[in-house]
Order: sequence, then C-alpha cells, then structure tokens
Amino acid sequence: VADASGSFQLLVAVNEGLNSVNITAKLDDQTTSTKLRVFINTEKPNITLKRPVNSRFVRIGKYDLEGAIADETPMDQVELFINKRQVGKFGGKSNFRIPIILKEGLNELTITARDRSGNTKQESQTLFLDSIKPQIVVTRPATSGQIINLPPNPPSALQRPKIYIVGGRVLDPQPSSGLEKVTVNGVSIQLSPNGQFELPIRLKIGVNQIVFIARDRAGNEQRVTRAVIVRRGN
Repeated sequence: VADASGSFQLLVAVNEGLNSVNITAKLDDQTTSTKLRVFINTEKPNITLKRPVNSRFVRIGKYDLEGAIADETPMDQVELFINKRQVGKFGGKSNFRIPIILKEGLNELTITARDRSGNTKQESQTLFLDSIKPQIVVTRPATSGQIINLPPNPPSALQRPKIYIVGGRVLDPQPSSGLEKVTVNGVSIQLSPNGQFELPIRLKIGVNQIVFIARDRAGNEQRVTRAVIVRRGN
C-alpha cells in the first residue's frame, strides 16, 4: 500500500539471475502497470594465480603476475585490483598478466576481483625478491695457478695422490632467500655459522681444476674456478 505521497516499499521474492517484477497501481477505476527487471548476482568471481617456479622466491625485479578470472554470470565484467590499485577490467572468463616492480626482500600482494554487483574475491601472493648472487671468497688456494712440487718417489713407492685442503667463505648479502647449496667439484659442503668451509680433496699430477659453486633459493649462482698444478720431481 502506498502512503499519501505515493511512496511504497514491498519485499519481493527473487531468484539468482534475471527477475521480472510486475507493479500495478489502482485507484478507483484507473489502473496503471509497469515492469521492473532486476538481475540478482550473489556469486563471487574466482581468481586462480600462477605461482613462481622457485616457490615464492624470484631473482628478477620485474615480475609478471599471471592468472585467470572466472565469473559465470552472463555479460559480467570484473575489475582487478592489486593492493587496492585498479590494474584492469576483464570479461567473465579471462587470463591476465600484470607487470609488477618488486622491491628487494619481502613483497606481499593482495589481488582482488570485483564484479559489477560488488561481489569480491581476494587472493594473496607473497614474493621474495633476491637479485644478488652469493659471494665466494676462496682463501685456499688464494689464486689460480698455484704450483705444488712433490718430492720424487723411491723406485718401489706407489704413486699416491696429494691430499689438499681447500677453504674459504661464502657471503650471502641480505635480504636473502637463503643458500640452497654450496659445492666443491660437485661435492656438497656444510658451512660454519659464519659461512666458512674446508674440504680435503685429492689432486692428481698435472693440472687440477677446482670449481666452487654457491646457489641461493632464488636461483642466483656464483661460480669460482681455481687451478692447482701438481709436479713431482725426478
């Protein structure tokens, strides 16, 4: 029933999707009608994010946030926000790729999809940018091309290999994703709390290549090669 000014309010049962509501006003023998079309949409859009290869660690500051939006509502349009900043509008079923400049260290992203009806869905992605390689400081041998002279063997002696202790330190600048592995000639080594290491290796007569590799969880890798030459006297 309308009030004296003609205003009225009435609860009407509606369904998901398009609803048609007929409104009829009657006064004495006069009747007028109108039709109200209302689209009800309570379904949230869905977001699927593509995750980085190395879990949450990346080593390049320009990151492409990739994913897909799915909204089953016909003719709907979805706005995409990253940390409350609108980055685009998409159809109900769309893939997206948004370039983002990351800061060194921890980056927390909140991705929000909002459709025309105001339904929202949020996803989050935490990324850690580590663009700096670990640093290997080799102290033994300090330089490449070191020569080791061995005394001659007695005629009956066996040719025993030379045991040599390599050593050094690995520095991992902060903010860091953490070291994934450190190897010497393919052999994994454990570092002391201050990053130092020592490892005995066997050298042959002639030129010995010693390869040191340090790799972090973001994929940054440092490689250092030293040559040690072993000579045996006559």
